Amino acid sequence: MWRATVACRGQRMGNGHKAAHHRGAHTRLARQARARYNADPNTLCARCHQPARIGDPWQAGHKLDGIVATSLADYQPEHQSCNTSAGARLGNQRRAGNDPTLNW
Repeated sequence: MWRATVACRGQRMGNGHKAAHHRGAHTRLARQARARYNADPNTLCARCHQPARIGDPWQAGHKLDGIVATSLADYQPEHQSCNTSAGARLGNQRRAGNDPTLNW
């Protein structure tokens, strides 16, 4: 029986390993991006356009969903809840056979 696992806070897969695109350079770049977002009190979430919220830390979200980021310019500030919701939507669309990242 197949069982879904929740991938958040480090994007760990069911087997305990991080997804390939969330290792190496991504880890370093995302850390740098989060430091920038935390240092600027005027940072707004790119998804909901709201400021920082208690208990909902900044994450380095992908500017182009589903595309692997290769530089700091490829990231945007997102609340953890906004980023994980966007990732879930994309995953659900892909599982349904409707991959929006292939339509550009």
